[in-house]
Amino acid sequence: MATTKTTARKSEARKADWSLASRGPIVATGQGALGLAAIAVAGDLAAIHPLWGGAATAVGAVATVVRSAHLAHPTPGLLYRLGCWLGAGSWLTYTLAAGLWSQAAWGVWGIGAVTAGLLAPLGRAAVSKAGTARRPSAPGTALVPRRHVALVEEWTRRIRRCCRLAVEIAEVREWPTGTGYSLLVMLPQGGATASQLANAAEGMANDARLPQGCGVEVLPPRPGQLRGTVWLEVATVNRLAADIDHPGDYSPRSVLDGITIGEYRNGEPMRLQVRQPRTIVVGTTGSAKTGTLHTITAELGRCVDGLVWHMDLNGGGVSQPWLRAWLDGEIERPAIDWAAPCAEEALLMAAAEVAIAKARKTAYSKRRMLADDDKLPVDHEVPQITTILDEGFEVLAPTVRDPLQKEIRSSIEEIARIGRAEACQVLVSALRSISTTLSTDLLSLLHNRIMMAGCAQKEITFLYEQAQGASVEDLAGPGSGFVRVFGNDEIRTWKAYRMKPARDIHPASASISRTRPNLDEPSVEAAGYAYATRYSRMRWLFSTPEQRVHLRRPRPIELPGVTDDRGNPVIWDPALTHPAEGDDLAPAPAPQHGPRTTPAAPAAPSRRLTAVACGTDASAWPDLREMTGKPAPRAMTSAAEWPDLPMPRRGELLRAEQIHAVTAAPAAPIRPIPELLRRALAAFGNDTRIHSEALAAALGIDVLALAALLRPLEVTTLPRAFLRGGAERRGYAREDLEAAAARIASGELEVPAEVATWPAA
Repeated sequence: MATTKTTARKSEARKADWSLASRGPIVATGQGALGLAAIAVAGDLAAIHPLWGGAATAVGAVATVVRSAHLAHPTPGLLYRLGCWLGAGSWLTYTLAAGLWSQAAWGVWGIGAVTAGLLAPLGRAAVSKAGTARRPSAPGTALVPRRHVALVEEWTRRIRRCCRLAVEIAEVREWPTGTGYSLLVMLPQGGATASQLANAAEGMANDARLPQGCGVEVLPPRPGQLRGTVWLEVATVNRLAADIDHPGDYSPRSVLDGITIGEYRNGEPMRLQVRQPRTIVVGTTGSAKTGTLHTITAELGRCVDGLVWHMDLNGGGVSQPWLRAWLDGEIERPAIDWAAPCAEEALLMAAAEVAIAKARKTAYSKRRMLADDDKLPVDHEVPQITTILDEGFEVLAPTVRDPLQKEIRSSIEEIARIGRAEACQVLVSALRSISTTLSTDLLSLLHNRIMMAGCAQKEITFLYEQAQGASVEDLAGPGSGFVRVFGNDEIRTWKAYRMKPARDIHPASASISRTRPNLDEPSVEAAGYAYATRYSRMRWLFSTPEQRVHLRRPRPIELPGVTDDRGNPVIWDPALTHPAEGDDLAPAPAPQHGPRTTPAAPAAPSRRLTAVACGTDASAWPDLREMTGKPAPRAMTSAAEWPDLPMPRRGELLRAEQIHAVTAAPAAPIRPIPELLRRALAAFGNDTRIHSEALAAALGIDVLALAALLRPLEVTTLPRAFLRGGAERRGYAREDLEAAAARIASGELEVPAEVATWPAA
């Protein structure tokens, strides 16, 4: 039975179509010319009077004018049709009067037919005053090329079946990628809305039998178009299944322009506004969420008026590729201005950004007044700070109970509330879009919302509140996803750019390192000691235990906002929580519901243990301003004022008899700093490192003599070469010389005779 029906349909398809329906300008011209010739031959044989030709011409011209009266722009089509009537009528009248069988008459007939065919496009369109373009050959359709007439009629019927709406399709646009097309749909009068089409988007995709991964999206009219029109974006090829490589453009741009991190189905760039809107990226493991964060980092990093901070509580995996060139000494500063791979560093970062947001309100009030704007104008001098939080479940979940993580979440929420106007932004990511993962209070503050592949339909509903037309079946694996950008209600499908570590991230980090701005001075002052010493902790935290053996241990620092069980501030020592290879000082186990503390004896406060280890009362410590000639940074925590502590050797722990209460010890005298160290510190200027040759030249000695003088002070060159002035060489760090000066001032380090008598010696 089925075979018989199929054969019958094929037989009908092979039948010739002898109808007179027009099939294009060439066929239409031929039909008109042959019809005119047939009328002329019949009139000549019947001996019709030539006046009848003139009368027919006049009637046709009047009918053409009347037919065009309701058109808004009738001139091109009307003139073409009048020309055809006048030309054909004049030829017919002439042949009836002068005789048909002459070579000149048929020559004029041929020339007229060719001219009418060439000018046929002038008469193809007729745009109505109501804004609807109609074609007599396709009722209910509009200004479309003939090759699209069948497509328009097909979708008109499909929308009627799926939505029960009698729409008109005014325009068809093929996508440049060749993977689909857009239809401009005119909704009927009577209160029809775009939501009726959006609710039926999945049904229309099924009705059209689109390939898996292809779908239908309903978009609002573009600027300048009238209400009551919508665009149907129809994908016919699953372009989301293929990788789209990052363009590799790292040229400078501004955060005010937004960032482009991928493409929509139709090939348009997917651009996010980042100056005011805040963003969330949700994606489970394997959805390319981290890859999307890499692209966001690259696009934000190339902005000359923006800085990127990374907060990754899962070991800093998203930051490692961006810091590799800096850790290896290939670039002078990292592309990421601050990266936090653990909760302690993340807390320091979050507290610093809150302090910056509050300080900028006062520090830049005049700047806002001059710009006549309630938002802080950003540029290279005053950049925007965007903190990218990866693996946000660690702190964003409402069920978090750890005091450290709760403090981080509180700071992130505060930044989201108060930081927008002060150019302190957050971009968070999470594994799931459910109530146990994301706080609804925080979600309400996030405007750009991105959902990557691998999610469940209920997660889409939670993230977007309503998910008209968004179906998980439309996604095509890692890198594809949904997005709703700030200012728009529709949810669109897109594909993220792909970035590879060596091919893309490595050159991007080098380029960004050269062009990114520095943090402005008021913000540096507000961030305090935590920001000033971030690089030493970053190098330690992002190195392996084997590499840490050759690095200088970072100083302990007080964690803001958390206290121990006795109410004492918690002091974090990165060398204990992230030890070097072979260290016997194992980190203290972190309690389940309390902050992590570093002292071995929790009964004694951290400050007292540290002071006892130093062997003197805190009041006797030297003033760093006298040693370096530079003002000490403001807003320092108490830990910032402590000198470097002599770390025990491997295998050597403090003995019990070394720990005792300190009682009003007399202040030790501050010993003078040798001239060698004073001049050496002055040679650094505002830099943190200096090449050996440059320092030796500033002191007027050779490199070998410099090394011989500094070695007794336990100051040696850094283990890795670094760039200065385009040259890559070994050199010294300012903090090493400052540490030696502090130890000399406190009496801990004796000054050798050759150093004490320099430069006389």
